[in-house]
Amino acid sequence: AVVSTQSTGAHEALIEQSKNDQMKFDKDLGEVHLQREAEVEAAREEGRVRLAELTEQHNQLVSSLRKELSEVRTTLEYRENEHTDLTTKMREEFEGRYATLQRSIANNHNVDMYMRKLAAQRLEHRREMENLRQQYQGGGQGRPY
Repeated sequence: AVVSTQSTGAHEALIEQSKNDQMKFDKDLGEVHLQREAEVEAAREEGRVRLAELTEQHNQLVSSLRKELSEVRTTLEYRENEHTDLTTKMREEFEGRYATLQRSIANNHNVDMYMRKLAAQRLEHRREMENLRQQYQGGGQGRPY
């Protein structure tokens, strides 16, 4: 009977030890679980902070690029206007020079025609003078007056 009492006591001690081990395991598991939750929450918070930093950097970059794009557009519009103005000025200048050249050609033509007319009149006057000279120099009919 002594063996059986010892055996029962040892069995109860094992059961008690097992209960204690299970409670310690559960407690340790709970602590590990809490520690892991704290680590996960810390990692989440770190992720949120990093995401906020990256979002801010992204927004600054987008803002900077928009500003730069606006400046490029303004410069392009200015240059397009400058080009248009220059083209218009050159066209007007060309058209003015062309009109002047056309007038000059017309004037030269008119002067040429006038000079030809004068040459023809001069030739006619010379013929008349020659006819008159021949009449006065004894063409046989005497003086016409």
